Amino acid sequence: MKNLVRVISAILFAIPVAAQTSGRQTQMESTVCTFEDGKEISIQYDGQVDESAKLSMGQLWPHSTRPMLLFTQTPLRIESSPIPAGAFSVYVIPGKKQWTLIVNRNVTSGVEYRQQEDLVRASMETGQVSSGEKQPKLAFGRLAPKRCELRFYYGNTGASVEFHEQ
Repeated sequence: MKNLVRVISAILFAIPVAAQTSGRQTQMESTVCTFEDGKEISIQYDGQVDESAKLSMGQLWPHSTRPMLLFTQTPLRIESSPIPAGAFSVYVIPGKKQWTLIVNRNVTSGVEYRQQEDLVRASMETGQVSSGEKQPKLAFGRLAPKRCELRFYYGNTGASVEFHEQ
């Protein structure tokens, strides 16, 4: 399984960062966190969001059939929920006071989101930031040998959630 995750990650990261989608140029971004034992988690996402696909309070994001993708070489935990090693779709639901991170089992390209395939729904800590990001920006930060924090910035809001290596 570990080798499968490495192969999938290598193939996906070898794809050029600019891809043509629905007549518009797409800028793929990624962020990686490496645990102390050398195992990694990463998220790949569309770094250029047009006006029709902006984040809206209370609405699942991304809206399209191109979710963010989470790749993990090691089993994880968010809050008390386990995530096995592998590949998963990731979504957020922004709220005025609370954001939710969703990890979904379905990674099939072009398929609409299905809630029944959710593996984890976790609360994200939110706060005001001065970045003023006009496009969603994600970044991992390693907090401890077995803890990585995913940070999501958009507008004047920052949201974060911790991933714990099991």
